[in-house]
Amino acid sequence: MILPCFSDIKKPLLLAEEQIKILTFRKYLYKFVYYQMRIILFLYFFMKINEIKNKLVEKGLKITPQRLAILEAIIKLNNHPTAENIIEYIRKNHPNIATATVYKVLDALVANGLVMKVKTEKDVMRYDAFLENHHHLYSSESDRIEDFVDTELNEMIKKYFEKKNIPNFEIEDVKLQIIGKFLKNNK
Repeated sequence: MILPCFSDIKKPLLLAEEQIKILTFRKYLYKFVYYQMRIILFLYFFMKINEIKNKLVEKGLKITPQRLAILEAIIKLNNHPTAENIIEYIRKNHPNIATATVYKVLDALVANGLVMKVKTEKDVMRYDAFLENHHHLYSSESDRIEDFVDTELNEMIKKYFEKKNIPNFEIEDVKLQIIGKFLKNNK
């Protein structure tokens, strides 16, 4: 049996050592990026909470832990949650908030224009904290809803109804729910 000389082994060892250095660097880079993203999300959420507090005050509503927890849930879930989704989410950190309180707060938030109701094709009521003018893409297969913002479409709809001039009716807003299927490769 012939044993390889040290010089034959040295090259693969150096390559392996370089690979370990690269993997270690990547690991720390991923951790760095991960923590940077968490900081960005925290700052975004912190700004959102302050914005929410200001909106509550503007509407003459008290800033209560229940209202903040429910608004936090709607924003953090970011998927047009149902009341049940919101209840499930807040129970993790606020187990003492009653189910009836969640429904009352949601009604108050909707009535004051801080949250919108979105009804699905299956008559499920969902909530949306994104208040800018937008429409929804709705998957009939999965019940998934995504926001769809298109200023050109909004302008086209506005012009269309200005031309139509529907008698004895004043249009306040037009919301489209575009029903279809999301592609499998697009989460």
